Amino acid sequence: MARKTDNPTAGSAQADETASWVAAAERFVAGGPPARVAKMDFTWRSLGEVDLLVDVLAASESPVALKTRMELAAYIGEVLVRQFGGRWATGEHFGEVLPPDTAPKKAKAKAEPAQPTRMVENRLTGGEALQDQVFEQSRAWSVETGVVGQTTNVDGPAAMMRLAADAFVKSAGSNGVTWLDYSPRARFVWTS
Repeated sequence: MARKTDNPTAGSAQADETASWVAAAERFVAGGPPARVAKMDFTWRSLGEVDLLVDVLAASESPVALKTRMELAAYIGEVLVRQFGGRWATGEHFGEVLPPDTAPKKAKAKAEPAQPTRMVENRLTGGEALQDQVFEQSRAWSVETGVVGQTTNVDGPAAMMRLAADAFVKSAGSNGVTWLDYSPRARFVWTS
């Protein structure tokens, strides 16, 4: 749908820019190892799997190919869009993800757009987990992780408990405990 401008195809160009990011994110998922792809569902939790995949890529490719970096950035952007209500920027801000329209009005400063390509570079050069970077971005936007289509304050007790549980599961997973997956069969048995 074109806006009323001198360029009747302006709206379709913007849709094409957004579609290119969505397609790149889907290529990233399709090209991943089957064991990881099953967990790559564009949620905040899936970024833990993506972080593990980045470790494998970084160890096998030096440097990680530009195409892979862009597809990875697209995946991160799509998590921000699908999970947190962001939207892809177009035009001169191509590649950024704008904050959701539902961001709290009481915020002191305007929420800044996310830059998925910068997040990827931070991950590859500094090792800062993508999951952590996206969490910090959601806090800056004042939206809660794990809530699709709804935005709430991330400082609530339930949100903090979910984040603490996710941190515990991630930490346990990096130490070889793979059975913690929030399913009914994932019970932790305490022994003294």
